[in-house]
Amino acid sequence: EDRVTTEQRKKEAQEQARDVYDFDPSLKDELKKNLTSFFSKMQELYLPRKSAGEEMISVPEAFKKEREEELVSELGVELSDRELGILRKFYFDQKMLNNIQKIIDEIYSKPIVYDIQILQKAKDKGIIIINLKSGEQKPLNDYTQIKDIGQAKKELKKLIDQRFAGYPKSLKNVLNKIISDLLRPSLTFNKQETEEIKKEKVQAVKPVYFKLKKGEVIVRKGDRITEEQWKKL
Repeated sequence: EDRVTTEQRKKEAQEQARDVYDFDPSLKDELKKNLTSFFSKMQELYLPRKSAGEEMISVPEAFKKEREEELVSELGVELSDRELGILRKFYFDQKMLNNIQKIIDEIYSKPIVYDIQILQKAKDKGIIIINLKSGEQKPLNDYTQIKDIGQAKKELKKLIDQRFAGYPKSLKNVLNKIISDLLRPSLTFNKQETEEIKKEKVQAVKPVYFKLKKGEVIVRKGDRITEEQWKKL
C-alpha cells in the first residue's frame, strides 16, 4: 500500500468536506412574539383606560416603575429611564409595533450568520444548511444569500429611518437599540455534524496501492534499499 498517498488523499477529503450550519427559521417569529408581548404589557400600564363606571383608571406610579423593570428584564435589553420615557410618549402604540414587525421580517429575509468572513474562507467548497424546523438539508455555495450580524444592524438603521420617517430621532435611536440588542444569528455552526461528515469522507477514501509489473524487480540482493523501494516491499 502507498500509505503516503493514501494519507494525503484522506487529508484532502477532510479539507474538502463542507461545514454544516443549523438554520433556525423560528428565531424571527420568537423575536416578534417577545416584542409584541413587551409592547402589549407596556400599553396596559400607560394607555388611558376607563372602568365600568366610565371613570379613568390610574395605575400607581410605584407599581408602573417596578413593572417596567420586570418587563425590560424579561425582554432581555437594558433601557435607561430616559429611553423608556421616550417610548412612553408614544404609549407603545400598535402602529409602532406593526412597523417593528415588518422591519424584523425584512432583516430575517435571509439567514443571518455571526460573521460572514468565516464563511468566505471556505467559499470554494460551500456549506451544508440543516433546517431545524423541517430537517431538510441542502448545500449552499452562493454566500450572497446570507448576511451577518454587522450587515443586519446596518440594514436595521436604514429600515428604521424609512419606516419611522417623521418620528423624532430620539425614538428611532431607542428602537434601533432595542432591536439591535435582540438580533441573533439564525445560522449557526454545527461542529458535531461537521466532524461527522469529515469522518465519513475520510472513511470513504480507498487505499492506494503501488502498481507493479509482472516480473518487476523491486530490489536486488546486495543493493542499498531506497525509501521508494521500501514503500513497495
